Amino acid sequence: MAQPGYKKEERTGILSNIRDKASPVFNYNKKIRDKGNKFVIDQFNQYKKEASDAGKSYEPLAKNNTSNFEKMFGESNFSNKMGEIKYGLQDAGGYLYNLAREGAGFGTDVALGGIGALSDVVEEYGQQQFGIGDGAEGVGKANWTAYEDLAGGLAQKLPKFASDWLGPPTDMGTDAKYAGLNYSPFSTRNDGSQPGKNFYDSWKSASGFNTQANKDRINMLTEKDMKSYTPDVAFPEYKSWLNSDEFKSYDPAVQTEMLSDRKALFNSWYDETLKRKKSGFDSKNEWKVAAPDYSKFASQDYQNDMLSKYGKYDLENYDLNPSIYSPYEDISVNLNLANNDYMEAYKAAGGFENADPNEIGYPTEFDYGFFDRSPVEGGPGLTTAENDRAVLGFMKPYNYNTPEADTYANNLVHLIPELIFGSKGLTLLGDKFNKGFQGVKGSRAAREIFPGMLQYGSDSFGFATDANAVGKKAKAINFGKFVLNNFRRKGGQFAAAGATADYYSDQ
Repeated sequence: MAQPGYKKEERTGILSNIRDKASPVFNYNKKIRDKGNKFVIDQFNQYKKEASDAGKSYEPLAKNNTSNFEKMFGESNFSNKMGEIKYGLQDAGGYLYNLAREGAGFGTDVALGGIGALSDVVEEYGQQQFGIGDGAEGVGKANWTAYEDLAGGLAQKLPKFASDWLGPPTDMGTDAKYAGLNYSPFSTRNDGSQPGKNFYDSWKSASGFNTQANKDRINMLTEKDMKSYTPDVAFPEYKSWLNSDEFKSYDPAVQTEMLSDRKALFNSWYDETLKRKKSGFDSKNEWKVAAPDYSKFASQDYQNDMLSKYGKYDLENYDLNPSIYSPYEDISVNLNLANNDYMEAYKAAGGFENADPNEIGYPTEFDYGFFDRSPVEGGPGLTTAENDRAVLGFMKPYNYNTPEADTYANNLVHLIPELIFGSKGLTLLGDKFNKGFQGVKGSRAAREIFPGMLQYGSDSFGFATDANAVGKKAKAINFGKFVLNNFRRKGGQFAAAGATADYYSDQ
């Protein structure tokens, strides 16, 4: 799993374009279907434009970075051009550095994931056999949620047999979307139930809210509201009542009798309205007094519930600071759908429209299982890019000289050479390392544990094939062994260890 906490602008190497939701790769299928080869042409035209924009963006930098000689005797076009070339070469070198850095990060993810899976199995074995250790942790609910949501999202576009196999997405996003309603004591579902009211009433009892001190405070606020509801304030409401269906429902003769003494009618209506208003004022003022503490409790309950069900909570698709629904427009009470550290950074970044979890960092309490490499595990807070680099030992990414150069570096067209040269380069380095590793004492045991990482050359170990079989018969006889041996060498040992650990973690 790619470690959380990297900023969007840091994604400047392998897989950067795939990760970026703004990248055209996300709309590839649709554009190909709708426009055919025009998509490819458009992408290369965009590539040319971004390359040109990046080159031109160096001009003002070069002009504003003159030497002392030029300041005395005037700028030279040659000097400016050399300055532009200098900045361009810096960014080209920075791109290669970022590529290597991200490739190293990807390789570290794979290696640490495999080691984590293996250590989980060892932990479980020690716990089962000797009663030591904590047992298997598994891959973590957050990862399963990510898989289910990704697979479920894809499934919606596939035939039914495929969608049934992949399954639906989780309800994590729906829970976030309706949190403001679900925790509201004033909302009613279609079936007539009021889970928010039940939760609110339970909180009042459990929190000790129903004290005499709070009752006195509510009564004081209600009396103030009652006094402010003077006849003058009420009169427009009275006039509306005269035109209401309620008044018109009376017999015409009764209406005429009531209107014969308008003062008495108003006084009677006003007294009855005050009685009804008191109940409404009491409800409003109770909410005014209780809501701040209730919202904190509800926010924490939401986070705990999400972590329990999904191992994480939604950070991107919905506002994390929604208002709890109430009929009182002058009382605004909001939920915090993430921990306090995240919400502080979220609000500072400008809220839903501007906040990006890749820039803020990810809550440390997310359950990544043995993939978790957060500096702080299990508690509130954030794992940021800086913390992540400290854990992984990576240097900071190269920041391009201009925004145009940054845009150009992340163009979709760069994905192709990144994947080709990146994979070839990693394979070459791996092969060189593995070849030298063969002569190290005890290396056989390491290769058996991590054959996908440490095996070099042909299948020199694994399930033995039948050497006596020849021709088509040989292929048929040895096919299963061939598949298993290569599965192990291509990362299958990680998958097997992870599946085993996850199995035990659910026992």
